[in-house]
Amino acid sequence: MVGVFLMCISMVSMINGDAHKKERINTCTQVGQAALESGESPALLIAMAWHESRFRDVKSGKGALGPLQVIPGYWCPSGESEDCDLIQAGVTALQAYKEQYSDLEEVLCHYNAGNVCYSSSYTYAKKIIRLAKRLDANYSLDEALYNYR
Repeated sequence: MVGVFLMCISMVSMINGDAHKKERINTCTQVGQAALESGESPALLIAMAWHESRFRDVKSGKGALGPLQVIPGYWCPSGESEDCDLIQAGVTALQAYKEQYSDLEEVLCHYNAGNVCYSSSYTYAKKIIRLAKRLDANYSLDEALYNYR
């Protein structure tokens, strides 16, 4: 969890003049923790949340919600945002696409676009992969040492 926290501090520190940095660090840490608990890469999910919302609880023009910008009708158990853990819903969406596609770029493209990938969605996927690799390179050793028992 130390590596996740350091990833979050690093990402949020890039935001200038934000009075809500503690909230963003908390959200980022929750994303990283959900990744660890589900066996997913914290760096990947943190990179996704950074790109999707900058770790804010926002709503898109298309109705996507939360730090991972999920569509509740597809990814929340009840189909509604009420009582839905939007971070877990994002993890569920990622895992569903991973079951369908073996290539991470395809997985992320479909996470972003749904059924049909567009060039902008491939660009999104490449940005996420690049950022996740940078985060992994800088903080994964710390995470490995922390979890070594």
